[in-house]
Amino acid sequence: MVRFLMRTAALDQMSGALCDHVLGRSDSAHRLAEAARRNLFVVPLDRRGEWYGYHGLVAEMLLSELRTHEPGEESRVHRRAAEWYEKQGQPERAIEHRLASGDTLAAARSINRHAPDFVAAGRLLTVRRWLDALGQDGLVRYPPLAITSAWTLALIGDGPGAQRCLHSAERGSFDGPMPDGSSSLTSAITVLRASLGALGIDQMLLDATAATKSEPPGSPWFPSAMTTLGIAHVLTGATDAAVKELALAAQLGAEGRPPTATVAALAELSLLAADRNDWTDAEDKAGQAVNVIETAGIEEHLFSILGYLAVARTAAHQGNQAAARRHAGTVVRMNTTLSPAVIPWLSAQVAITLAEIFLDLNDFAAARFRAEEAERHLAGMLTEGMLRHQLRQVLARLTHDGGHVRVPSAMALTGAEMRVLRLLSTHLSHGEIGEELHISVNTVKAHATAIYRKLQCSRRTQAVARGRDLGLLQP
Repeated sequence: MVRFLMRTAALDQMSGALCDHVLGRSDSAHRLAEAARRNLFVVPLDRRGEWYGYHGLVAEMLLSELRTHEPGEESRVHRRAAEWYEKQGQPERAIEHRLASGDTLAAARSINRHAPDFVAAGRLLTVRRWLDALGQDGLVRYPPLAITSAWTLALIGDGPGAQRCLHSAERGSFDGPMPDGSSSLTSAITVLRASLGALGIDQMLLDATAATKSEPPGSPWFPSAMTTLGIAHVLTGATDAAVKELALAAQLGAEGRPPTATVAALAELSLLAADRNDWTDAEDKAGQAVNVIETAGIEEHLFSILGYLAVARTAAHQGNQAAARRHAGTVVRMNTTLSPAVIPWLSAQVAITLAEIFLDLNDFAAARFRAEEAERHLAGMLTEGMLRHQLRQVLARLTHDGGHVRVPSAMALTGAEMRVLRLLSTHLSHGEIGEELHISVNTVKAHATAIYRKLQCSRRTQAVARGRDLGLLQP
């Protein structure tokens, strides 16, 4: 009985079937029931008597004894437990045991296999916790996970983390096709580096060109590579090449994965059509982009920002102020929650286009705010392509049309004000909002006052209703 208790103490919860598999025996259910009946600090976790757990201090004592008398047994228990949970279709618990076993390579493979599903389910923080437990050495040992991790961290706005993962992938080696369908590790690195564009527009164009050459047309990553190349040509002013590349990317799509490349390609085609005053084509492409977003259920994906941006621009041109503000508000909200600053070219393009949209709506305060935001993004870029020229055009138009107007705007909420507005829609008091955001209650009140002024309301409920109408809050 003592040996049974020691060896199962590594498990955070136990069942007869799990312990039988881990220990290679067939009477574990009886042992657990007996231990509970004899008050050996084994506590039932359900009413059926199926699952049990140890009192925390007793588990620590038993593990100490196990490590002293049977070195290596704890790791074996975790490995066997991981196998059992994988067979039961419980990847989260399997990964936890892989990590606890110290088998870095097996844990990395398991995380890489299941991370996309957890990300799609909104479990980004869970994946990040696994990555932190694995450490950079684990990413270097298994570079496919470094690539997956870089994309994951980019999606939650962790630029430095995404770059660290990219560097880990560059330090590692991997033979043959990648688990994500990339033709090689080098190709996966190139596609990722091109998409992030952290080294400026000129390097983005070079990386995107290399990516389209390293991924064959049948690859699931070819549309992403072609979309990135098209965007790089947009940002360098080569619009004819961009239209051809983006049209091909939109046609191909990405089979078997969320079609974010299709959304980005259609949205960029819409923005290009608007630039040449072909508003019929601009509206058509923007509508297609939003339809793909809604059909695929990727409303909260980073690159879906471009789809909402395109449809906001066409609505503004049509004079449909309500629709334009609602879609632009969605972009503003996503800018806060998804932090696209991890991709400098995307942040700058979004800010500049928002400024153009708000100028069309005669919302000069919001246009000025977004122009200043674009300036900050451009300041951190090594090469700016056409973005600097586009910003100068916006600033010239702003000065000519309404640079002197100082009317408060709901679309000029700062990031801090957006975070407070989001929590104003909950039951939390000002003090509790401060605790949640790690700011003082006076700062919360100051932000709330600014929010009321910009939303032109006087009460919390009005602010929340106004924010929802404008797309600044989710429905």
